[in-house]
Amino acid sequence: MSYQLPPHTQLIADRGNSGPSPENTRLSIEQAIALGVDMAEVDVRLSRDGVPVLAHYPTLEQTTNGNGRVHEHMLTELKRLDAGSWKGPQFAGEPILTLTEALELARHRIPLNLDLKTPRAVQATVTAVRNMAMLDQVVITGCAWRCVKKIRAQEPNLMVLLNLSQSMELLAQHGPTPLFRQAYLAQTRNAGAAGININHIYLNRELVTAVHQAGLTVWTWTVDDEPRLQELCGLGVDSITTNWPERMRPAMKRIVETRFPK
Repeated sequence: MSYQLPPHTQLIADRGNSGPSPENTRLSIEQAIALGVDMAEVDVRLSRDGVPVLAHYPTLEQTTNGNGRVHEHMLTELKRLDAGSWKGPQFAGEPILTLTEALELARHRIPLNLDLKTPRAVQATVTAVRNMAMLDQVVITGCAWRCVKKIRAQEPNLMVLLNLSQSMELLAQHGPTPLFRQAYLAQTRNAGAAGININHIYLNRELVTAVHQAGLTVWTWTVDDEPRLQELCGLGVDSITTNWPERMRPAMKRIVETRFPK
């Protein structure tokens, strides 16, 4: 069975609790769990020896004390790096996590949104999720059309969302036109995706309505202010990702309580 959305707009912690804490680390995921958000998003790349690891950027300098590209390093080399000190000395010693370690940490505690940063990670990611028996606890994003098709062929029970391709984003930058809406929706249907995963700046009521009428879902990122959160909930989006779940969680709770009174 695939992942099932909650009845309310869900809140996702981007890279864990990445606002105040080092992203994609054990600590950031644990904090997201403690905050009670609906899901945590993490980013997946491959080491040189083909092991899926959590890393947003293609290079190591931004979030570790290492140098060079993630895929140029063996897992043993990556595991020796400090992925916490860049955020503050109190976070020193946080290691880079493998995808399997993240799945073990989250299993039956919080669902994970796995944002694939390279199509090369598809096979290893699907295998890791299947081995952990977490098909119903994981959503895959970061995918263009071909990536969605590949995942759907390998594991039809995994929920996969369609991000904007480079060409589709260029079309979106001209505004939320009917042409963009029709093209994106057609691509989503043809790929077999369960919904769209889109920057909130490209969303409007017409797109949300069209996606829902097609029986698909709307996931959006990255929202860090309460007025925009309220606006998007009013549009009826299914999922909102934020860097600051500790700030957005109370606002979301108020919205849910207003719409779903006990």
